[in-house]
Amino acid sequence: MTEQEAGQTRWAPDRVREMAPDGRSWSAAQALASRPVWSEVGSTDVLLWGRCQGSGASAYKVTVDLSAPALECSCPSRKRPCKHALALALRWARGEDGAEVGAAAEAAAWARQRASRSTTEAGRAAPDAAGQRKRLEKRLALMDGGMAELERWLADLVTDGLATARGRPHEWWDRMGARMVDAQMSGLADRIRGMPERMAGRDDWATTLLGEMGRWHLAARAWARRDDLDPADVGDLRTFLGWSRSTEEVLAGERVAGRWTVVGVGTADIGRVVEQRTWLHHPEEGLVVLLDFAAGGAAPATPQLLGSVLQAEAARYPGRPPQRIRFVEEPVPVGQVDDLPDVAVGWARALEAVAPQVARAPWQDRFGVAVAGVRLVDVDTGPVLVDGAGEALPVTGADAWATVALTGGRPVTAFVELIGERVRPLAMVLDDRLVAVPAPPAARPAWMAG
Repeated sequence: MTEQEAGQTRWAPDRVREMAPDGRSWSAAQALASRPVWSEVGSTDVLLWGRCQGSGASAYKVTVDLSAPALECSCPSRKRPCKHALALALRWARGEDGAEVGAAAEAAAWARQRASRSTTEAGRAAPDAAGQRKRLEKRLALMDGGMAELERWLADLVTDGLATARGRPHEWWDRMGARMVDAQMSGLADRIRGMPERMAGRDDWATTLLGEMGRWHLAARAWARRDDLDPADVGDLRTFLGWSRSTEEVLAGERVAGRWTVVGVGTADIGRVVEQRTWLHHPEEGLVVLLDFAAGGAAPATPQLLGSVLQAEAARYPGRPPQRIRFVEEPVPVGQVDDLPDVAVGWARALEAVAPQVARAPWQDRFGVAVAGVRLVDVDTGPVLVDGAGEALPVTGADAWATVALTGGRPVTAFVELIGERVRPLAMVLDDRLVAVPAPPAARPAWMAG
């Protein structure tokens, strides 16, 4: 077919459907084609282009070369063509060409690049397997040396006594943290450098320090036996130490599809980085966590709406439950709920439900649980969530007065993060609505100020 013929012959929707990698992508494309998320849509005889707004700040750039045919999109989905490109082609097949031409030059440039790409990809050098193996061996040697030094340092710390450790200046902790950075274990370095702040002003500082030292020692011993560990434990250990995984590595792993309900969203400043945690519930997977990060004062990705039900495929990071996930492509909202799943009544039942996860995941810091019949009370030692039996857990990361004003002191069902011996409430069911728990101004990231 010539380019002119391609421009004169409009595809039938069935032809677009045949290009979809699977039925789920086609269903998502059909829904997306009719949604008001498109801008700068235009066409020529052989090219289509447009921008599709996802959940991020920048819209995806979508281009279709009708003569090849070839469909391209700037989204991170591994499925090609993705739902955005399929939706643009479907809009054209339906006669929705668009009148704007702002991206015509950009689309034409992409078509030229695509045409020349095939001549260069064939001669592209294969990945340097030997070089990759050498870099991995170097990293493992650095980490081995760092772990040996960590164990000696812990032994000296125990010999000197916890009281001596508490009186050490920040510089003392920073030096060991810097050594862990040199050993390419940035996560462990952050935990060591943050220890003085965690102990400051706490009556239970000795318990906090001893518990963290135990985790450091456990990590060192587990690292020495990493080849014998379950892959899930290795996944958690790597996260604890700060050895991240590439997007490609995660997307190439296990996946699970279905409907995900947003049950809680929390943000926190971690040094110069803002971490946004989105807790989701899947009927079979249970609770999982979606993490987004932003640095340099930027805002993280637009959070998913609390209570939203999302249809999506997700890739799982290796690790114990609650597992971290990453959406393979932009999720599609398909519903809304006003309650919380898997609710336990009272703290005894809630802690009993989460205890097996805590026991199996010693390197994880946060566990989610929904608990019914709790109310926020501000006592002399600070706010607590108390259940009907009088059992209470101290609260962190919540604006106590604003929360009491919302609840009127009534018992509610809440979704909370268990962080050590404290809880951070993220959402609650109030008057048959699922609402976010207000965070104190001091806990709000800088990008939320004003």
